[in-house]
Amino acid sequence: MLDYLHLLPFFAWVPLALLAIWRMRERRGANVFWSLCGLFLLLWAANLYLEFVWSKTVVAPIRVDLLLTIPVAAGIAIIVGLWAVRQRAALPRIASILLLACSVPPLAVFVGGLWSAQRDAARLDTRPSLIFEAQLRNPRTFARFFGSIDSTADPRAGHFQAESPRSYVSRAIINDQGHVWLMLRCGQQVECVQWQADVATTRLPGAFSARAEGGPPRDVVVSAWNRERLTLALPPAGTDVLVRTPVPYRKQDDEPGMVVFHGAFSQARVDRNDVELVQMWLWQSDDRWLAYYVRHIAQCGSTNTFIHASPFEGKRVLGQIQFDRAEGERIESFTIAQPAPGAERIDGEVAYGGRPLRPIALERRAVLHSALYDTAPLSDFAATADWLKTISMPYFLSWTPQCP
Repeated sequence: MLDYLHLLPFFAWVPLALLAIWRMRERRGANVFWSLCGLFLLLWAANLYLEFVWSKTVVAPIRVDLLLTIPVAAGIAIIVGLWAVRQRAALPRIASILLLACSVPPLAVFVGGLWSAQRDAARLDTRPSLIFEAQLRNPRTFARFFGSIDSTADPRAGHFQAESPRSYVSRAIINDQGHVWLMLRCGQQVECVQWQADVATTRLPGAFSARAEGGPPRDVVVSAWNRERLTLALPPAGTDVLVRTPVPYRKQDDEPGMVVFHGAFSQARVDRNDVELVQMWLWQSDDRWLAYYVRHIAQCGSTNTFIHASPFEGKRVLGQIQFDRAEGERIESFTIAQPAPGAERIDGEVAYGGRPLRPIALERRAVLHSALYDTAPLSDFAATADWLKTISMPYFLSWTPQCP
């Protein structure tokens, strides 16, 4: 029912009609109340149509109109309700109670939603800096994102930074497998990966196409590339010169923290032409547990590009760890045996709607690979949870299941 709370202000046409009838009995002008009643009746009919008819015909409907109609309708209802409560007759007082009941709760939820959206927007603004910090935190986290840049096998491999602070491309990283990442400045002292490509079999100098993190691919023209210098252009942008530099790690080693990252555990169960994947990344600090959990069913050979891991909080119950969703509807949960340090397998059970769904046996391996989850800071449990929440906001993983 709370999903439809935003429709409540539009039902104010009922108490407005009561006020209009009362004014007619008092032989006073009722035109204002009949006009308001007609307006709210029209809004009521339009919103019921949009909510229950139109929204079923489109994918992921977004009701931008509610940003205007909810505060205006609720504001009018509150003003009229406060006026009506001061009247002596019983009918306007009943109408005032109905008006305030129709308007105050939805308006409070609406304002709370706007505040939450602003908070999430501020959190989202910090996401690029958190990712950039993790990429260059130390050699281990750098390798999780980019692999090895040892130039023994491929002399082109290495870390290159722009020679000029005005360069369009600020940084290029090429690993020993011939994969290249191109970064742009996306904030104050923050850089973001914008394009990447496999150039292991590409003859360079030359041209190649790089896929974008968001948007169409981009042609990259490399005019010079040797061990120490890389010259490239992304038309119509100008030519940039990047020079080989040591990776500017912020630290050389992982610092000991209060949080233990147990790793990624998964199970892929094949049923005819379908594969059910269960995977989680697991963190622990004393008796506090956090898991980012995925259960996804896909057809063999299909490409799934919008897989999202959800946060689950765990607590010890009867010698096992019971996980429930940290936010949103708590429909699915799971229970696992407490893993020993370095455990290669975790046994447990998934429940759906409060009922056991199926047992699980998760092995230490990642079907869905995520450098971000693997490099979460481990200094403090609250900081780890907050970091993961921020970087997970628009974060999706891809998977193409292969069946025997």
